Amino acid sequence: VCTYVHALASTRCVDNAVKVNIPANARMMRNLVMASQYLHDHIVHFYHLHALDWVDVTNALKADPDKAAKLADTIAPARPGNSAESLKAVQDRLKAFVETGQLGIFTNAYFLGGHKAYYLPP
Repeated sequence: VCTYVHALASTRCVDNAVKVNIPANARMMRNLVMASQYLHDHIVHFYHLHALDWVDVTNALKADPDKAAKLADTIAPARPGNSAESLKAVQDRLKAFVETGQLGIFTNAYFLGGHKAYYLPP
């Protein structure tokens, strides 16, 4: 997950080992890349690594693909995968997965009990 930060640390080690002072513009470019990686890293951590602590994935089975497609279209119009048909296909795949009974980390998870703290107010 920490891709660029490790690359930059290695590069700085080499810079120090060969006693190179990089130009100011190069330092600024490294800092810009580091900043973009910082943002990317936080998005990945929250939405991909931590989201399952806060989301009951099986609730997607209750969703209305038509309403979800309309909402998605307001955010990102005409994007592939935003159609009601695409979202229904994802919902069908999730349903098939849930029906296998092999939910892994989703089995007996604390959030599957429907605790009110995991739901936004209406």
